[in-house]
Amino acid sequence: MSISTLSEKAAEFKVYKAAAGSGKTYTLAKEFIALAISERYHFRHILAVTFTNKATQEMKDRMLLFMHEIAQGRQEEMCKDIAQNYLGLPEKEVKQRCAEELKNILHAYSQFRVTTIDSFFQEVVRAFAKDLGLHGDARIELDQASVMENVVERLMNKLGRDAELTSWMVAFAEEKLEHNERWDVRDGLQRFASQLLSEEFKVFEEALRQQVKEEDKIKSFRDVLQKIVGNFENRLDSIGKKAMGLIEQHGLSLEAFPYKAASFASFFVKIQEERKDYKAGSRVLAAQDEPSKWMKKKNDPNEAAITAIFEPVNALLKEAVSIVQEDYGRYFICKMVRSQVYYIGLFARILEELQAYREEQNMMLISDTSDFLKKIIYNGAGEDQDFEDSPIPPYIYERVGSKYAHFLIDEFQDTSGFQWKNFRPLITNALAEGHTSLVVGDVKQSIYRWRNGDWRLLLNQIYSDIQNPRPTDCLLDTNWRSYQNIIEFNNALFQEAPVLLADFLRQGKGDLSAEGIAFVEEKADDIEKAYEGVAQRVSPGKLAHEVKGFVESHFINLENSRSSTEFKEKALEKLPSLLEHYFQNGYRPKDISFLVRTKSEGQEVAARLLAYGQDSGQEDLFRVVSSESLYIGEASSVQLLLASMRWLVKQEDPQAIVQLVYAYQQVFQPEIDQHACFVADVEDPLFPQAVKEACHSFLKLPLFELAEQLIDLLGICKAEEGIGNVEIAYVQAFLDAVMEFSQGEYDDLNAFLEWWDKTGARKAIRIPDSLDAMQIMTIHKSKGLEFRIVVVPFCNWDMDHSATKAPTLWASADQAPLNALERVPVRYTKDLAQSPFWEDYLEEWVKIHFDNLNILYVATTRAEEGLLTLSPQSKGEKISNAADLLKMSLQRFGEEAQWEMGEEGDIYRRGTIGSAEIKDKKGKQERILKKLSFFDWRNDRLKISRQSEILNQDFLETEEKVNYGVLVHDILSRIRTMDQVEDALSMARMEGEIDAEQEAQLKKQIDVLMKNTLVASWFAPGPIIKTEVPVLPKEGKAVRLDRVVLSEDSATIVDYKTGLEKSQDIRQVQSYMYMMRDMGYKKVKGYLLYLNDGRTKEVFIKKAKDDGQMSLF
Repeated sequence: MSISTLSEKAAEFKVYKAAAGSGKTYTLAKEFIALAISERYHFRHILAVTFTNKATQEMKDRMLLFMHEIAQGRQEEMCKDIAQNYLGLPEKEVKQRCAEELKNILHAYSQFRVTTIDSFFQEVVRAFAKDLGLHGDARIELDQASVMENVVERLMNKLGRDAELTSWMVAFAEEKLEHNERWDVRDGLQRFASQLLSEEFKVFEEALRQQVKEEDKIKSFRDVLQKIVGNFENRLDSIGKKAMGLIEQHGLSLEAFPYKAASFASFFVKIQEERKDYKAGSRVLAAQDEPSKWMKKKNDPNEAAITAIFEPVNALLKEAVSIVQEDYGRYFICKMVRSQVYYIGLFARILEELQAYREEQNMMLISDTSDFLKKIIYNGAGEDQDFEDSPIPPYIYERVGSKYAHFLIDEFQDTSGFQWKNFRPLITNALAEGHTSLVVGDVKQSIYRWRNGDWRLLLNQIYSDIQNPRPTDCLLDTNWRSYQNIIEFNNALFQEAPVLLADFLRQGKGDLSAEGIAFVEEKADDIEKAYEGVAQRVSPGKLAHEVKGFVESHFINLENSRSSTEFKEKALEKLPSLLEHYFQNGYRPKDISFLVRTKSEGQEVAARLLAYGQDSGQEDLFRVVSSESLYIGEASSVQLLLASMRWLVKQEDPQAIVQLVYAYQQVFQPEIDQHACFVADVEDPLFPQAVKEACHSFLKLPLFELAEQLIDLLGICKAEEGIGNVEIAYVQAFLDAVMEFSQGEYDDLNAFLEWWDKTGARKAIRIPDSLDAMQIMTIHKSKGLEFRIVVVPFCNWDMDHSATKAPTLWASADQAPLNALERVPVRYTKDLAQSPFWEDYLEEWVKIHFDNLNILYVATTRAEEGLLTLSPQSKGEKISNAADLLKMSLQRFGEEAQWEMGEEGDIYRRGTIGSAEIKDKKGKQERILKKLSFFDWRNDRLKISRQSEILNQDFLETEEKVNYGVLVHDILSRIRTMDQVEDALSMARMEGEIDAEQEAQLKKQIDVLMKNTLVASWFAPGPIIKTEVPVLPKEGKAVRLDRVVLSEDSATIVDYKTGLEKSQDIRQVQSYMYMMRDMGYKKVKGYLLYLNDGRTKEVFIKKAKDDGQMSLF
């Protein structure tokens, strides 16, 4: 029976505008709880989606935590809000419902639907694969980069055998060289191929694919372009030759004219050269019809000759200028498109290979799912039509929509156009049925356009797409993250910066057409609109706090104002002294995070700080960690494992031998002469003989077991002889990578090594959050995170695309002959602004500037207490990079007293650095394993299939009452002897199953158990010990024995119990004892061990029962 529900209120479509630090997750959790407790089991009808697995887990944890706290009488403010503003119920009733619904969720956890958008669409595709015409066993590939690498490799293998493809590849390489880009064809082609997976490309993919199929379509298109280009060049070449012929016939040269080689007459030479220059400069224009501009001075000795040629050459000059002024624009764009036509051919070949690869591998890419579903939903409807226009109702979505009544979409500014098209019918249907849905986002934090994120959806489109009911804007305008000075700084900065940028774009429109000017005006208005209401309030707690926070922006003087190399060097020189000032005020390394634009910048910062720490004897203070720079393969221990594996598959390869010898000595004897390693062979004492002796048997092992045996054989992780605990985390991460690969289609060493080189080598180790070290990460990775002090060491990224990294635009035009194809590839350049492709260029021009403004916003709003930026000095003439925008904005709102001018540069300060409060959190200390332990299961009598039932247990808080008996059960199932307890606890802690406080409590509880001599005997070394032993009786219903101690013909069974003593406990152990007796063990003993209080109870059996032959697996 339904209880008082939200359905009594009219359905709403809420649009939460959630700025940085405004409590977005809190708000989402509150909305979810209000919906979930409106009816019993109503959580089953709510779908919440976000963009990353990490964000998904955080959202789940917070939802459950808040429900638990409301049920326990905490979270009073949220409880009151839900009671009064959502449900109209007494607070007591809200608490009761939270307690009840929390239990319901835990009992039906699989129906607690908080997931990523991609995962949801994958589920829809999988669930309805048959309906959608897909093979039932088709897989969805997440690693698109690896797929495109394979596709490109297949193309490369055809070079030399396919003349057309080879010519296109040569043109591709030549174009890269012409623009000073890397000539590596593979790398460039992979980047190009990745564009084909974008939604922007998929919009016109099919139309372009069909045009490419038309015979000679591309060739005839190129011929037309070549004709236009050739005609323009030939006409001017002819004029240039005629003019220079006349000049030379009269005994003249360029030296006869004013400015000599730089004279107007040089124009006739330039239009004939191989690298033609058709720019008609001021001297050329001024020389038309003006003979005085042709003479050097009065009484010029060449006056007679010049006068004689003036009339015919002047006519040629005017004709050339006229041609350039009238036709150069058309010539330029046709020449550019002609030079890029090979892209279309490559496009067609890549799509062919990709489709063949999909079919061979029986898979679809993750990027295909949104497009695939969109085509199903809008079955037969045009791209610009509503889904209601589809002639065939999308019955698949009707089935999905009947399950979910409420949709909660997080990070909506990063939602793609296709994703929104797929969600829109579900939300529209839910609203029509009276169910509330919502989206949460912040246009200012839209920085993932390269992942198809479209901020225009949140800014404008959602309001036109959802009409009944109209969206309700909800502004979250309190910043709960940052202290007062940080908030006030960002308020001022981002009230000025968007206006400055928008004005810069308006002023930079130059000689645009009226349409182009209007286009830029509209887009500039959008930038200002996106930042409307940017000012945030300081939270009451932070407002009352004595700490106010601080901001420092350094603008460094340079000899070469635009030298990025000089700026970075000076910024890196400046960093250590600034950091030491923070340390002197009580801040710890872990309080500081560096945000950079690229991974290479992060590596530069890490290298400089580590070197400074070593040189100054402050290694502990200048320790840095970066999830992006600490690749697994960088560890010497992992390099040794990989070298061993490579030698196993290529034992005669001299390079593999040298690599193994070198890697082995780097781990165990790094001081040895490296030259000795490079001349070693397999008989050399430096070669690891244990590997040579075991090579034949190792090659027969499954991949994961091979990796384990290599680690054990080489002694890599044995504290007494190997690397100790320094690199053990790398080895664990490597084993995880091996396991990940092994669970795929192949379990082969050769295939693994190939996969490692392409994919695995990019994997990085995860560092414990509590490690006292400065973090380094990209600004993109930092989104959603917060740090006590944020340092932006290189706040000077370009606002526009650099010339060497200019993207290829797939542009359209409405002028012949460029409109012969749906889209044509053109290189992004400012010259496109006056071309038929002006709209595509200006769209990208505005978007890239907005992207980089948003990146600045994300970077500066991560800070809690302190913000430090370092930028090159800006002249404030134009906004070419983030430093210019920052300096110009600060000058508009910064008071004179906040500026400090000096020889090294200018410094803007807001607030002062105070003594740091200690913010260490209880239970955050990480323990590191001293060694990894392996055992040879092949020599054991019983094969064990272990599966802990506690691994997925979630904990709401450490203070919550936890069933320690269950946890003890899990730890005991992992160990054979008492000396393994500490390692098992550490492993559980590192895997996130328990925290530090639980680890200590469990250690005490297990120590108490082991004081019982009987219990201790079950964990003593010597006998054969099996844990979690699966046994299959005759009737086929498998049971699992907690612990079995075997010696010759005797067996002792120990069954752990975590609850109160029950009568069936004895009967259960008796049945186990009978099974063991029937397996041939003559002496069988049985015990119950009650883990909560440590009691033991022996169990007896009177006679054997014929239950049939048992089997183990």
